[in-house]
Amino acid sequence: DLDLYFCAYINYCRPSENFKLTPNLTVMMAPYWRCINHRIDEECPINSHYADDIKAWCDCKEGGKVVIYEYYMGVNFYLSLPQIFHRTIFKECAYYESIGVDGIATQFHPPHWSVYGLNFIAMAKALRGEKEEEAVPRMMEALFGEDAAEAEKFYAHMASITASAGPCHV
Repeated sequence: DLDLYFCAYINYCRPSENFKLTPNLTVMMAPYWRCINHRIDEECPINSHYADDIKAWCDCKEGGKVVIYEYYMGVNFYLSLPQIFHRTIFKECAYYESIGVDGIATQFHPPHWSVYGLNFIAMAKALRGEKEEEAVPRMMEALFGEDAAEAEKFYAHMASITASAGPCHV
């Protein structure tokens, strides 16, 4: 008669052998030190481990739930440094759904809204089943009006700067 939510986080991301996620249990799997240059489901020396762990949680579900505690809105440590996820979120949400993830939560610090707000809106749209090809142009138009194309170029440039720091970036 008690629901228990717990975190799989930092060094403790994988379920123990033979663990079963029963109906009263929900794991909040947090890919805390994820690489922001790659999607969680892409071949990446960092994210591949998280993807394996998330899949392991989904595989041990016996009525329980797996919720991803994602950092699309950054962590306070990031100090509002760029994280360009507004396009990749759509593919990640589709991946999560395909392996049996039950939901997504995200960390949020109000001072970071101006930097990560686009990610937050994209996450909501992706989780409601909207498609990237339709949703992103509408978001850009709503936010930037006639400068939407310029904003897309800006975000692409910011993503290329982050990628130039090395193949993986945490």
